[in-house]
Amino acid sequence: MYTSGNSQPGPGLAALGSIPPGAPIFVFRGGAATWFGTQLLGMLITVLTLGICYPFAVVLVERWRANNTLLLGRPLQFTGTGWGIFGLWIKWFLL
Repeated sequence: MYTSGNSQPGPGLAALGSIPPGAPIFVFRGGAATWFGTQLLGMLITVLTLGICYPFAVVLVERWRANNTLLLGRPLQFTGTGWGIFGLWIKWFLL
């Protein structure tokens, strides 16, 4: 078991102990129609810009996935940006 410096359970582990038996830890609420629409929009963004805006399509899809996922009853949050991924691509290209 993970403990912090003062021998108290960490904040993430304390929440795990309060889950009633049989309660779902992980729940996905996304639907097929919204998934398909998000994928289609991401593909259009990528094709129409000849792949230059692919990082923005990735962010679109991952943000949809995170917004439709619950962990311990709380929604996940995706904080990445298309500009962040695009900047990494430029660095990798230059290296």
